[in-house]
Amino acid sequence: MIALNNDKIEDFNFYKIFKIVVENRNIVILSVSVAVILAVLYIAFAARVYESKTSIVDLSYESNNLVSGLSDMPPLFKGLSGAVSSDSSIPYFIPDIVESRLLKEKILSLDWKIESLDSPVNLFEFWGFEDSGSLEITDSAISKLEDMIKVEVTDSGLYIITVLSEDRQLSVNIANFISTYIVEYVNNKQSDLKLKALDHTLKEIKKVEIKLEKAENRWLNFREKHPMIMDNPTLMLEEARFQREIKIEEQILIALEVERAKDENLNSKLDEVVTQLDPARPSFASIYPRSFLIIVISFILGNIIGIALISLNITRKNIYRELNNS
Repeated sequence: MIALNNDKIEDFNFYKIFKIVVENRNIVILSVSVAVILAVLYIAFAARVYESKTSIVDLSYESNNLVSGLSDMPPLFKGLSGAVSSDSSIPYFIPDIVESRLLKEKILSLDWKIESLDSPVNLFEFWGFEDSGSLEITDSAISKLEDMIKVEVTDSGLYIITVLSEDRQLSVNIANFISTYIVEYVNNKQSDLKLKALDHTLKEIKKVEIKLEKAENRWLNFREKHPMIMDNPTLMLEEARFQREIKIEEQILIALEVERAKDENLNSKLDEVVTQLDPARPSFASIYPRSFLIIVISFILGNIIGIALISLNITRKNIYRELNNS
């Protein structure tokens, strides 16, 4: 059993540690040099990853303000008429579109301009996949795309789409394609919804006009049959029912005309619900590997390894010394 010298432990302070490290600095220098050289080699040969961002803004907030003056249709009449709401907010969650398989398959089907290649190629060729028609290969490519594409939403309703790839031009092209795809998809769908809403409202107006005309005719026929009803409470009550029916249909018709004004306003003035705010641009430098961070970490690790080697060397010498003295 090797006995520990308590006096030596008490005298072993930071100054002595520093002195020991300085005396054995060659070990530290060697370990740091090796670590930094390995880091530099990794940086030199590691695949570069380039980032490109584009943003999409939601314009529906402005459209809601635009038609706010026409939004006073009583809920009762909406229910009676069956009118479709003309709320202009986006009925699609943009991150879901970005993450959809349909979009990714569209990206995979196109040829892309690659900075390092003379002619455009599809992503299957760029990534070296053998059989692009295989479902397994397609799933692998889609999985790779999912890792490349990120989307986030700010509190103001701004959608930021980020694309990472090994080619800076590819990142830009895919980001701008996604932005254009989303803008066209959402605006086209929203335009279809607005047209359907207007068409539905016009059909409801036609129905109510027919009902109103029938109600008025019933009242006219009643008055022709009963020109003198002042002394007959039963006939007076029946006439009141006819008049009430006419009034209800008139109120529904007024409400539907307000709804039609909203729909026509939306269809005539709002061409876009979303639009691209900032187009994607090529990044000057790659974001991976992070050269400075890797060098700093390798320098720190080199120092730690060097100090650990010095400690092991001193421990080994002390053990030999204790064994020789025993």
